[in-house]
Amino acid sequence: MTSAKMNRPTMFPSPWWTVRAWRNPLMPGGYRIRHVLRILLLVIAIAAMPAAATLGTAQYHRLTADADRERAALHDVVAVTDVDSSLISPKNFAASAHWTYGGILHTGSVPVQSGKHVNDPIPILVNAAGDRAVPPPTRSQNAGDAALTALFAYGGGVLTLVLALWAADHLINRHRYRLWSREWQLLATDRRWNLR
Repeated sequence: MTSAKMNRPTMFPSPWWTVRAWRNPLMPGGYRIRHVLRILLLVIAIAAMPAAATLGTAQYHRLTADADRERAALHDVVAVTDVDSSLISPKNFAASAHWTYGGILHTGSVPVQSGKHVNDPIPILVNAAGDRAVPPPTRSQNAGDAALTALFAYGGGVLTLVLALWAADHLINRHRYRLWSREWQLLATDRRWNLR
């Protein structure tokens, strides 16, 4: 073997199977447990990603089915504004309007775009009683809600695992310090080391 090959730096100076924590005879057992717990946390966090995606998909389908059922119970009518539109919040306009459903005249405030005037037609949704109803969420809103649900579920699960790992580290440290304290007490009482 040439000296150039021997002196060349390598990414892994020793075989990968000897890098494992439990191969080091000087490493305390608590450190081995810590390594195993961290690897377990990583494996669970990676394995939980498909579960979170499945949860988000199921939530999206449920929200979409609910919105479709809501929409099926609502009816489209055209309301006619009675006054010009007015600002009710920083970006929302409304106007008093009237509409007819089932042969009965209804009145109320309806959301409109800015610049609407008297007698402008406004399409709205009404329920079976003819009262104005809030439109159900759109598919993009449902997708956003489902994604947030999946994200919060995944984040909450990983945070719980991290807190459990922190608690395990704390218990391992307490045990290790107790063992060290016992060893120092034994050393202090050993006459071979206390020759005074």
